[in-house]
Amino acid sequence: MKYLQYLLLIAVFYFINPLFSQTGPGGVGNTNGTSDLVLWLNPDQGINSNRVWKDQSGFGYDFTAGSGAVLNANRVNGYNAYTFNGTNQYFEKSFESDLNPNEFSVFSASKVLPSSNHKAILSSRNEYKEWWQIYSRKRGFILYSEPNTNNWSFWTGEGNDWRITGDNQSTAGSWSVQNINYRNRDIGKRLLVNSNLGASSSQRMEVNSETPFRIGTGKNEDTPDYFFKGDIGEVIMYKTVINEAQRIIVNNYLAAKYGFSINVSEDFYKQDEFEKGNYDHHVAGVGKAIDGSVHLESQGTGIVRIKTSSSLPNNSFLFWGEKNKNASYNFSTNSNNFSEQLNSYWRVSKAGGIGNVSVSFDRSKINLSAWDACKELQLVVANNSNFTSPTVYPLSIVDGFATATNVNFNDNDFFTIRYVSQIVWNGNQFYNGSRANQAPNNDSDKCLKLLVKAGNKAVLTENAYIKEIEVEVGAVLEVANGVELTVDNAIINNGTIDLLGEAQLIQKHIGSNANSGTGKLKIRQQGTTNLYNYNYWSAPVNRMGAWKVKYLEDNSGVLNFSNQHNANPVTRTLSSRWLYTFNGFANNYSDWEHIGINKEVLPGVGYTMKGSGATNVSNQEYVFSGEANSGDYHFTVVSGNEYLVGNPYPSALDASRFITENLSTIDGTLYFYEQFETNNTHVLRDYQGGYAVRNLLDGVAAVSQLGNGGSTSKGAPTNNIAVGQGFYVNVANNGTLKFNNQQRVFAKESFNESIFYRENTSTVSNDTRIKFWLNLTDSSGLSREILLGYDSNTTAGIDKGYDAVDFNNYPDYMLWDTSGELLVIQALPSFNIEDSIPLSIKITTAGTYTIGLDRTLNFPENTAIYLKDIVGNRYYDLKTEAVSIPFQAGTFNNQYAIVYQQETLSLPSLEENQSVSVKYDKHTASLQLFGLDNLSAIKSAYIYSIDGKQIQTNKNLDSKVIPISNLSDGVYILKLEMISGAVSNIKFVKR
Repeated sequence: MKYLQYLLLIAVFYFINPLFSQTGPGGVGNTNGTSDLVLWLNPDQGINSNRVWKDQSGFGYDFTAGSGAVLNANRVNGYNAYTFNGTNQYFEKSFESDLNPNEFSVFSASKVLPSSNHKAILSSRNEYKEWWQIYSRKRGFILYSEPNTNNWSFWTGEGNDWRITGDNQSTAGSWSVQNINYRNRDIGKRLLVNSNLGASSSQRMEVNSETPFRIGTGKNEDTPDYFFKGDIGEVIMYKTVINEAQRIIVNNYLAAKYGFSINVSEDFYKQDEFEKGNYDHHVAGVGKAIDGSVHLESQGTGIVRIKTSSSLPNNSFLFWGEKNKNASYNFSTNSNNFSEQLNSYWRVSKAGGIGNVSVSFDRSKINLSAWDACKELQLVVANNSNFTSPTVYPLSIVDGFATATNVNFNDNDFFTIRYVSQIVWNGNQFYNGSRANQAPNNDSDKCLKLLVKAGNKAVLTENAYIKEIEVEVGAVLEVANGVELTVDNAIINNGTIDLLGEAQLIQKHIGSNANSGTGKLKIRQQGTTNLYNYNYWSAPVNRMGAWKVKYLEDNSGVLNFSNQHNANPVTRTLSSRWLYTFNGFANNYSDWEHIGINKEVLPGVGYTMKGSGATNVSNQEYVFSGEANSGDYHFTVVSGNEYLVGNPYPSALDASRFITENLSTIDGTLYFYEQFETNNTHVLRDYQGGYAVRNLLDGVAAVSQLGNGGSTSKGAPTNNIAVGQGFYVNVANNGTLKFNNQQRVFAKESFNESIFYRENTSTVSNDTRIKFWLNLTDSSGLSREILLGYDSNTTAGIDKGYDAVDFNNYPDYMLWDTSGELLVIQALPSFNIEDSIPLSIKITTAGTYTIGLDRTLNFPENTAIYLKDIVGNRYYDLKTEAVSIPFQAGTFNNQYAIVYQQETLSLPSLEENQSVSVKYDKHTASLQLFGLDNLSAIKSAYIYSIDGKQIQTNKNLDSKVIPISNLSDGVYILKLEMISGAVSNIKFVKR
């Protein structure tokens, strides 16, 4: 158990001990007082002064006593250093056992000046004499530059002797590193200067146990002496002899920082050289020395931590250093690849067989406020500082570090961090998008800005979803026909955005229009060429917040206008006579307002304009050019009025969402006026056209007044209102009419997803509600459509948004008659086979009219739709064929209804006076028949669910017991068909 506890303790220590972060000099040791690094005097770290030199080891062994020295800023290579006068300046720390261990490694970076005195960099010594001793007793150690020769010596005290190692290799007048290592064993004492071994010996030392530690002087037990003359940059002490790999790493760190050379066999970091770019800062390293010792993880004074595996060949090292000494770690755009690149970067020196490594960056030191994390941070490695063709590694965020794994460096490589915040068209090609040509896609680029620069035009040929758009002056962004461009936020357009064909723009931001710039967005819509026909428009763009019809263009440029009745296609001139808006009472022509070509029309306001008269095209293409409309548009409306409004956006509009969000104000029905292509007059009473209708249930097509001729070419409106489409709303209550970006959708007219003036093509509906459409057709073939459907949001009464009152005044009609209202669209809450839905039929001109089923949606396959003549007691199965009925002139309100079953008929001969009933026997899970003696009179027995779905069929009954164990509990209808043709429908409950 003790053994297991020990292993657990070791495991916990390994995983949580910050020793492994290796933030000491060159990445050797840690700086929170948990490692063997017990002293690190670094004048560039902490709050230092002429009298205080702060310890950075984490142990807090600050040197605050002594006379101090002069702290000189930027003394060497931009770094601080202390200057000692050689006379009386020094720092002192009271006795600490950690600074007097039995073994240690000490490094000092200094520039000693020549003199005839001893010049001690550091000492921890005690030379005293007890009263009974003949000789003084010497303990501790001291590092000197000798008098005159200025050679370096490492002295240790043992008994009554000072034992010297060294006394060679002067570095007077130059920066250098002195490294002393002591271990009480054979050849356990070494002095190295600039990684050159000055001397080694087996001389021993008695540990100083009471006197203070001093920097800049060499006598500790009484009055200081042997004062240092020159500069000292750093003093580093480990309370163990660090291994050879670690010693090499610390020496390379100091050599790069203070600008001196070390032994060529250990000089692995080359990027501090002038010709390599002087990457002198925050140098750290990992590797394996020739003796097999390793150091596998380092961070040092910088923000980069690298870790390698233990399976390295001997004499393999990887070092890295930073270009900037005091980087603020912000991002700016790299003009070569348009990524957001960190404003500092690093370079590596690689020797031997260092394999793949992990590279981590301290995220807390990096300003990532502009990075929204939708695109990964990346480590980029390249053979040049422009990072033109980098190798890219994803960075994952773990425990405050951004880490890349399996990173492969080559010698002299550069590396840094980047992320992508924008997709850029530089005038010739895209950068940073997720498609094959680096253009944006419609999935993974949603958080990126699209920046378009001048040059060749940028073309989007596939759907794209991005965060925002900026088009620079002279730049062109072209969106191909049928392409959806979705933008989360604003557009800054100082160039041109050209939406070709059925291309559309959707913006998703909340609030008012945030678009800006002096450029133009162009979007196209096709209108009638018929000189006599109206289009109902609403501009999808604005200029200075509004639209004027005079801005309208075709593909040749701005159009001309005149006040003539007819347009002139030869001169590209349209008629301004027919430009109107409407806000008032239905059929009150005084409420039409003529706007001309100079009247400002706000986004969301509809207006009329007649056709171009062009003969060489089936539809006239118009170009709206201006700032894209986007965001919220609100209008105060008055109860009882009708308003001509329109889709204000360069995309389709979701009719259901528009209705739902305005249902407290409007009656919930939209009306679309369509003039038929056969219309050939400006005379109002002779117009061939009518109103198509749309609400939350569905839509019905427009129909002309019977007798005027013409028929719809567009059919029923879909749920998507086309770009530029105007329509009418009826205001039920005073309030505010609202358009917003959340109502926008992408829908193409060519797929019948939205309707303007194009031929329809079929589409598949995702609507699961039961619906059917009926037609009343006169002898000339003119037809009027009505709709009935079921929606659980409705009631049997009048429901706003679902029941549509007829907006037309036709001399002949067939409408739903509900609670005294005549409806072109009626919704009921749930399908019931026993439903009876009354019709109102008005005939002005006597004749034969046809009533037929136009189409159904989700209607039960085996359930009939009967037209019931209540007066004549007749049933017409409209699913089988339409019925032609001769009508006299008049209104028929109580004669016709739609039903789904025929009523029970009296049974002839043997069936007379028999009352047929049923009973469910739950013990046998069967249905029992009563009141019918002759089973052979029954042709078939059907069981229907209450919603009209056929559940079970029984032919040629041979028993009055019908098994129904397969049915779940509920209400059902038994339909008995007799040989005689009579039908009996009997409701029963299984429970």
